[in-house]
Amino acid sequence: MYDGGMPTPMKPPAPVSMNETDEIDDASQHLRARIQWFVTASEVPRVIATYSMAPKSCDACKKPIPPGSVEYDIGFSTLIFRLDADCYALWTAEMLRSSTKSQTA
Repeated sequence: MYDGGMPTPMKPPAPVSMNETDEIDDASQHLRARIQWFVTASEVPRVIATYSMAPKSCDACKKPIPPGSVEYDIGFSTLIFRLDADCYALWTAEMLRSSTKSQTA
C-alpha cells in the first residue's frame, strides 16, 4: 500500500519446505499414474469437448468441474471417461508419448 512516502518493499515469497515439495511431487506422480490408466495407443479415441451444464467431477483427479467450464468426454471402444481441462492436457501429453514409444518400438 502506498502511503505517500517511500514505497513499501515487497515481501519475498514464503519458502517451500521439502515436505510440501515432496507432497506436490507425490500428488503429481499419483495423478500422472491415474491418467496413464486412460491411455490406449492401439485405438484413436472419440473426444467431445463441451461446456459443463451441471456439477460433475473429473474421472482422473476427482475434482469438481464447475458448470460453464470445459469438460472432455473421451471414448474408446471399451472405456468412456470425463476429464477437466488440466487432466485433459496431461492425458493428451501421455497419449502422444505413448504413440511415440509404440512407433519407435
